[in-house]
Amino acid sequence: MDDLYLGWSGLEGAFGRLEELVLAPLAAGQTACFNAFNWTDNTKAGAGIVIEAGEWLVVEGCGCAPMAAQRWIDALVWWDGPWQRRRAAVVARDGVASALEIDRWEQATRQFFRRERTRERANLRLER
Repeated sequence: MDDLYLGWSGLEGAFGRLEELVLAPLAAGQTACFNAFNWTDNTKAGAGIVIEAGEWLVVEGCGCAPMAAQRWIDALVWWDGPWQRRRAAVVARDGVASALEIDRWEQATRQFFRRERTRERANLRLER
């Protein structure tokens, strides 16, 4: 999903991009092609992503499983861990400047998951 978010405020529109750019083409037996979001430049002009149609597709990330996605989902896995550990991993990966953004992101995802009942709808729940 990181390739489909349009930056730190892109959670809400991410599933629409996933459906349009990846799920629909693959379901039609076509290759999915799109440009990944470039987090460094904050643009949609990132690397070209190509996904060939196949038997399975695993999508990982916040926003990939709203209720509107249910028709595409065979199994939904909820994987969670302590907030401070997840936050530290993002800051280690993206630098200290990402700390404020990840705090905002956490608030947005909590609201999203509550509204979409993501955890409750999961077929499998993993907690670390």
